[in-house]
Parts: sequence; C-alpha cells; structure tokens
Amino acid sequence: MWNVEINKNLCKRCKICIQTCPRKVFDENEGDDVIVAHLGDCTGCQLCVRHCPEFALSVEEQ
Repeated sequence: MWNVEINKNLCKRCKICIQTCPRKVFDENEGDDVIVAHLGDCTGCQLCVRHCPEFALSVEEQ
C-alpha cells in the first residue's frame, strides 16, 4: 500500500499529476484542487513525483 500526499501550499494546480498518472489516482474537486481520488490504485511508480514542477507530491510505502 502506498501513501500519496499533496502539499497544498506548493501545488499550483497545473494538473500534470492527473495527466501523467497511469493509474488515474488523481482527480480534481469542484474547487479545482487536485485530490488523491483513488489511493488504492497507486502502484508507487513515482511518475507524479518526478513530473511535478513544484515538488508538491510525495509517495511513500506504508
């Protein structure tokens, strides 16, 4: 199981994580914020972390 966290202070809502995640773990809410919508689908590939220009994501094994 993986823990995915978004640092809301760093996130600029570019949505690159939504576009790059092969498992569709991320989505956006009504307020246009990026959210972790499907945590159970995360495989820990770290693509979101590597592509985030603001370093706002962390993925760690639980």
